[in-house]
Amino acid sequence: MKLFVFSALFAISLHGGVFTLTGVDNSRGANVTVNENGTPFAGFAGVLYGTYNGASVSPLFCVDLFTDIGYAAYNSIPTGPNVARNEDRAAWLYLNRFSTVNSTDSGLAMQLAIWDIVHDNGDGFTTGLVQWGPSSITGLTQVQIDLANGYLADSLGHSSTTGFSIYQNFDQGTGAPLRRCSVLKRLNRLRYS
Repeated sequence: MKLFVFSALFAISLHGGVFTLTGVDNSRGANVTVNENGTPFAGFAGVLYGTYNGASVSPLFCVDLFTDIGYAAYNSIPTGPNVARNEDRAAWLYLNRFSTVNSTDSGLAMQLAIWDIVHDNGDGFTTGLVQWGPSSITGLTQVQIDLANGYLADSLGHSSTTGFSIYQNFDQGTGAPLRRCSVLKRLNRLRYS
């Protein structure tokens, strides 16, 4: 199973720590089948759990649909959003609409909206890299698609560059940045060791 998590591109520094993906919230997300370059795989879309330097940084969402991450520890550094990738819009959505994520459908829908914002500028689910249907993401209900479209509409024209952190993760063996693989989290609940 592939799991996905948020990101920003920065080199690891002395201020880095260890991010560990510890779980998923099945009551606020679900497995979906995604077609990546013609190859289908199953992955989780919704609320994730993790720690940074041993302290909980949950709940989390993934930004990069096309980067997998597993239950493991990663060298990591908290950063700000990459505005060119629309991470500021995704952050606004998380900060202002997370309180509505209270079911499997809404967790999956928010995750889909975040992926569409980052990969396709929030153009909806009929064009671009993030689409529902046999060509991209399968197994979705109309309720989930309608909720995701609502999140896209809510976030249109909004951005946030403060009040949260995005974690850039690095390969433990080589130290190389994992392709846009990191986690979004509110700062007011984050504690650095």
